Amino acid sequence: MSHEQKLNDAQSQLEKLVNGVDREYLRQIQKNVFRCGITCCDNVNLNHREREKCIEGCSTNLVKSQELFQNEMNSLQHRMERCAMECQDRIRDKYASRPNDRAQMEQEFSECVGSCADMLVSLIPSYKQRLNDAMKQFV
Repeated sequence: MSHEQKLNDAQSQLEKLVNGVDREYLRQIQKNVFRCGITCCDNVNLNHREREKCIEGCSTNLVKSQELFQNEMNSLQHRMERCAMECQDRIRDKYASRPNDRAQMEQEFSECVGSCADMLVSLIPSYKQRLNDAMKQFV
């Protein structure tokens, strides 16, 4: 598989992860926020401030779940970036005395980044499991 195909596969796997978490958890959590807000508005015993505080409290789980999700996605992205930077450093060090071997440098860099994409894909199942376990508390 070419490095471009590996990167496309990694992107596709990430999109599946994002869409799965969205469908399975985030949408349900958001629906719960709206239902809770309706309950707050239906409670005629609450004054204006109490109703606003009630509605604000409804979104706590959504905010926490979105933060958790974003932190996990950022972690994956940073791992990929660090791996690509390591590739760049490795190639730069290897070819420091031979800057004219540009085609070879680019080839090795592409192969290295392809390995980074493979690494990312291999991590997705553990991230998915961790997200699933964590998101359950918010539904």
